[in-house]
Amino acid sequence: MTKLVIAVLLLVLGEYFRLLPDRLEQREGAKREWKDHRRIRRREQRHLHFMHVANRALRVDRMLHLVSDAASCGEALTSVLEELCRYHGAAMGRIWQSIRATDPVREVSRYDAALHSGETENAEDSLNELHPLAAEALRRNEPQTIRFPARTASDAGLASQVCIPIWVQQQRFAIVLAFIQEPHDLDAVVADIASLADAIRPALFR
Repeated sequence: MTKLVIAVLLLVLGEYFRLLPDRLEQREGAKREWKDHRRIRRREQRHLHFMHVANRALRVDRMLHLVSDAASCGEALTSVLEELCRYHGAAMGRIWQSIRATDPVREVSRYDAALHSGETENAEDSLNELHPLAAEALRRNEPQTIRFPARTASDAGLASQVCIPIWVQQQRFAIVLAFIQEPHDLDAVVADIASLADAIRPALFR
């Protein structure tokens, strides 16, 4: 019985050591594959980062070009409104200006995607007046995202809107973009426009 057990153990050990090189090779191969995957992933991430930086530089340059010949800050912002609406897929866009705290805000410029695309039907324009939350954002100089309840969105044709204030010396402006279908990340839209606004702000001081 003891000899039989020893013989079985020797067979098992022999098979183990016979297969050991293959197993080690498989393990090393898996390690190499994992390292190659990580290296490719890092390369793709660097490429995407460089593309993002390059695209953003082109957008900033485009915005600066649009405002360079403007006669006023309001006119400069008007020239970039359509660009922002098209880039972010907004159905409507408005620029509002606050002259004095005691006076009502006035509309400086507007953009309606349906009118520019030649469509006859358009969502009910709920931007004829500045939304109270957007007005508060303009007063406090803080960006604001506004999501409408389903019933309200159905009535007005809008799902959400964003308001990005731009203060230039004593002038108070607000860029408002409204969406029929809410973007995947509304906060990212706000961050993008706010960042672009900071980039072109020096050109607005005139």
